[in-house]
Amino acid sequence: MMKPKELRQAAKMRDLSAEDLQREASEIADHLMKLRFQQAAGQVEHPTVLRDYRRGLARVKTVLAEKQRSVKGS
Repeated sequence: MMKPKELRQAAKMRDLSAEDLQREASEIADHLMKLRFQQAAGQVEHPTVLRDYRRGLARVKTVLAEKQRSVKGS
């Protein structure tokens, strides 16, 4: 799974294959769910981590959609 700082860079994500992006999206979603439980229990020290993962998941899904559109358009 990518680190929060790596999730900010869409250029690195564009180098990955569609399967890798799908795997990454599911791993981030699982980790985000765990973070939400930790936040509810008051165990998250930096709440900005949730924002970073949420935005990273959106970037991964965006790049994945771009790849799927380019395959269908070709």
